[in-house]
Amino acid sequence: MFPRAKSPLLAQSAREKWGTRARCSEVPSFACLVGRLWTMSEFGKLLILLGVVLVVAGVVLVLLGRTNLPLGKLPGDIIYRGKNTTVYFPLATSILLSVILSVVLYVLGRWRR
Repeated sequence: MFPRAKSPLLAQSAREKWGTRARCSEVPSFACLVGRLWTMSEFGKLLILLGVVLVVAGVVLVLLGRTNLPLGKLPGDIIYRGKNTTVYFPLATSILLSVILSVVLYVLGRWRR
């Protein structure tokens, strides 16, 4: 994206050209680009948001587990039970959830326009 100094001589000339305290608008560098995109407070807010999303998803999964929905036990789900192992491959459940989420996201996308 930005040209890098390939030798100490080029890095020295860049320091001479822009100075040691150059502004981000004057010096193309990765640190300046990242500094413009994310500040620490924005990154902290993003981490808090991701934590809240994980907690909500966990609560939803716990509540769905307490209901008698046959998710994971549909006719197309593959279950292999060996002597010491059990393997679940919820194929029909995955397809059903994919279709439901696709319809919900489609309706939300049309509603926002």
